[in-house]
Formats: sequence, structure tokens, C-alpha cells
Amino acid sequence: MPDSASNPNAAAVREDRRHASLRWVGWLGWVIAVLAIAAAIYFVHQSMVLQNQIRALDTSVTQLKSQNTRFQELMDALTSPDSDRVRLTETRRPPQPAGHVTYLARSGALVFVASNLKQLPQQKTYELWLFPSNGTAPVSAGLFRPAKNGSTSVVLPSLPKTVDARAFAVTVEEAQGSPTPSLPFIMYGH
Repeated sequence: MPDSASNPNAAAVREDRRHASLRWVGWLGWVIAVLAIAAAIYFVHQSMVLQNQIRALDTSVTQLKSQNTRFQELMDALTSPDSDRVRLTETRRPPQPAGHVTYLARSGALVFVASNLKQLPQQKTYELWLFPSNGTAPVSAGLFRPAKNGSTSVVLPSLPKTVDARAFAVTVEEAQGSPTPSLPFIMYGH
């Protein structure tokens, strides 16, 4: 086996191999550094995109909260027994009971507002009825008692969806309500 001291070419070859492997490691370091910088730029960009999305969502949430607050104020005004309900009528005759129904059949959403109703004995109550246009039995849309000033409301009672209404009526029933409307109707509208 030849000695490396006696073979200067073998030592030079080994030295060239060592320098080549060090150059490869040097290039590898630069490639890793470039990839790390590219990854950092990508993550910074993604972070900025996400921050913009968060700001947009925060704005949407703030708008929804504002709308919800306005909706809640409206619902409170319509349903609170403390709300004043004033019906303007002719001044030459005493006010008569009157009601207004807003009904959306596709969702079963109903809002009923009435005024000038008489107070009832404790064992009696008013009941609102929906008369389906297909002629089936009337559906109770809720029991209610008016405030001292004679006003009341029924908001979003549990009603079946997609029931087209032919008419609405208000009756006086026993305190627990009735399975069918009793006559006479206090109010009726179609």
C-alpha cells in the first residue's frame, strides 16, 4: 500500500474531494437560507391576509350587533306591557277594540297588536285564532290579556309553517284556552 507522503497526487485528490464536499455544504446552507426567507415571506403574507379577514369579520360582527340591538329595541317596543299603544280614532264616539295582524305563511311568523280591549275576569282570557284558507279547523295563535290601558300584543307564537290564512279572529275563552273558538268573535278580519 503506498504511503500518502510518498504519493503527492493522492493527497491532492483527497484535498480536492474535501474542498468539493465543503462547497456542497456551503451551497446547501445558501439553499436552506433562501428557502427559510421564502417561507418567512409566505407566512408574513398569510398573516397579513388573515389580519385583513379578521378586521373584515370584526366589522361585520359590529354591524350585526348593531342590527340586533335595533331589532331587540323594536321587539321590546312591540311586546313590552310597559309600551304605550295609542290608537287614533274619531273624537265623536268611544274607542272600539281594534287589532292588526301581520302574518307570513311560509314561516308561520305572526305579529298581532290590539288596543281598546276590555279587562276580563281572572278566569277568562282572550284567544287569537287563525282560520286556514283550506277550510280545516281554526288554529290557536295564542292566549293574551291586555294591559290596563287595553293594549296587547302576540309576537311569533308557535304556528305551523305554510298555512295560508283566510281570516283571523279574537274570542273570549276560559283561562286555559279552548280547542275551538267560542262565539261571539270580539274582533274578526280577513
